[in-house]
Amino acid sequence: PMPTVVPEPMPAPSDCTQPSGVLPSDESALALAKEKFGALNFDSDSAIWTVVDNGGQWGYSAEMANAYKLVTAKVLIDGIYTNQSWSMTVGPDNAILNANGFFAKFVATSDYNIVGAKTAIERTQSGLWANLAAQEVYREGMIYPMEMGMGSNPSPVARNQAGQPILDASIDRITIAKAEKSLVSWYLNDGSTILLPAYLLSETQDGDSRQWLQLAIADEYVDFS
Repeated sequence: PMPTVVPEPMPAPSDCTQPSGVLPSDESALALAKEKFGALNFDSDSAIWTVVDNGGQWGYSAEMANAYKLVTAKVLIDGIYTNQSWSMTVGPDNAILNANGFFAKFVATSDYNIVGAKTAIERTQSGLWANLAAQEVYREGMIYPMEMGMGSNPSPVARNQAGQPILDASIDRITIAKAEKSLVSWYLNDGSTILLPAYLLSETQDGDSRQWLQLAIADEYVDFS
């Protein structure tokens, strides 16, 4: 017979206390982030910097969130946003809670021939490009595909006359209203990452539009075999 194991009770959750100390100003938090990232050879002039109260940090109550500053640097190359960023969470007395980032220094490659925006949009409907599909640009508050089961609102399941569930395969018809030159990160087979020319495709002209990144490199750089 299997031995009987009595699990130990889980410890009672403790209440988080608001950190003591002096909350940094936006200016001091920004200066600290630029100093620390600069020590890693990050070029602060090639980024768009923002500082906000860390109210969006998962797991923080409103009171706790206001005890931290979130500094973010959106990385640019020749004025084009790379869809990569560096960030630092700064607490009282300039304590660093966490910091992360990618690409401290970019290494230029040879130039790529690129296609026009119309051709790039047509790739989204081409079976050849199914394995190099457009990447959706997620915004704050959007639901990621892997979170649909937990984050979306459930709806009644349609059923046929026999009571069997009918699968929902509705088509999301999209009209692209704007295409802008951009860059997209791509992982190569050896595990390295490269930034490639792309188009940022927007469904509407406003700032809340759904957006996708579609590769703009010519077919000659893609192996379809």
